[in-house]
Amino acid sequence: MTAINAIIALGRTMGMYREPMQKMWCSVRNLCPARAMMTKIVASLILTLTLTACGMAGGPVKGKVIDQTTGKPIEGAIVVAYWQGQVPMPAETQTTCYHVESTTTDKDGTYRTPFWFALPQTVMNPKIAVIVYQPGYDHYQGPETPHEKRLTPFTGTREERLEYLRKLHAGCPGAKGTYKNLYLIRNSVYEEAVKLAVTDNDKKIVKVLHRYAKSALEED
Repeated sequence: MTAINAIIALGRTMGMYREPMQKMWCSVRNLCPARAMMTKIVASLILTLTLTACGMAGGPVKGKVIDQTTGKPIEGAIVVAYWQGQVPMPAETQTTCYHVESTTTDKDGTYRTPFWFALPQTVMNPKIAVIVYQPGYDHYQGPETPHEKRLTPFTGTREERLEYLRKLHAGCPGAKGTYKNLYLIRNSVYEEAVKLAVTDNDKKIVKVLHRYAKSALEED
């Protein structure tokens, strides 16, 4: 019992002097300010990484596609959402596309891209661009709401339609890991062009669109 009582007494004594000893140690070794500074640095780093990671997350992008002429929803339209931003370069900042998602509209004309998350990278002023494609339709040139896209039936000639398809750009060179999501729209454009091709020049356009569609799978 004597030994146990001695240990208890020693523990109490150490408890009484623990805080003064810590203060003295911090004062002599100057460790407390360093520890506080390190805590601030770590907290700042965690906050920075968290904000950066959040900046590299996106979606869902949702809305509705409507026929401008009839006012009815368009089912099966392809919707492509691009995440774009400015990337610092040695001389100046450069705007680039760093992520892409695609989906199709349901019977009510509504669409919704999935939520995504990617490893952080330096991107400033991020923004989202959305394009919609449906065979036989053209982009509506009038005003639209942020969550409502309108298409109008294409009224040009066969040659004009092929030229429209040839110029329909769906690219996102910086979208590593998601570049394949462009295949849906590119392949659909190609398939529409196949049905319209008659002349040798038309068939040349079709070949270009076919290569363009396959590149979405090859460049990922």
